[in-house]
Amino acid sequence: MSSSSQEAGGGGKGLSPVQIFALAYLYHEESKKREKEEMFDTMRDRTHHSQSGVLPRPVSVMVRDLCNTIPYPINPETLTDVEVHNQMQSLVERELLEQEHRTHTGEYAAFSITANGMLVINRVLGRLSQDIQDKKITKKDIDRVEGDSRAKKYLKDLWHKLVDKSQNEIVEMLFSAIRTQGVPLVLLLIELAK
Repeated sequence: MSSSSQEAGGGGKGLSPVQIFALAYLYHEESKKREKEEMFDTMRDRTHHSQSGVLPRPVSVMVRDLCNTIPYPINPETLTDVEVHNQMQSLVERELLEQEHRTHTGEYAAFSITANGMLVINRVLGRLSQDIQDKKITKKDIDRVEGDSRAKKYLKDLWHKLVDKSQNEIVEMLFSAIRTQGVPLVLLLIELAK
């Protein structure tokens, strides 16, 4: 196994808050796109019997757009677009992101999440669901970690449904919550999993 594959297997270890945000953002956007494609495929199956042979394009984000969406607590006043770009390049080197259109650079460089990047987020959620099932994480832990107040409230409201489920059911419920609540919930879950 390559060292980058080993790093990808390590969960979110060694990632900066900006890198975690970028992975979480792209993971969420990719999940929404896949859900929409599945809905269209189901509708198309009802009306047409042939499937398209075109491979879906991954969701990508430009450094410029990422700089515009990074939440304030993650975005120190000294962070520049060059630093964000460099952090994205670091994720490319770790095979967690892939750069689209290599001719575009700087603030116009665009990145998409790789399967390894998705696995990092999946591993974080798998570890978290095991800790929830084993009652190593409680509602008090949600209050303790830093995160979006609405995401915390949502997770605390969901908590009573999670605690008596199997690990697979917990993972499914967390994925469903991520689809509806987005990146703030992913960041909160990553904080809880540390």
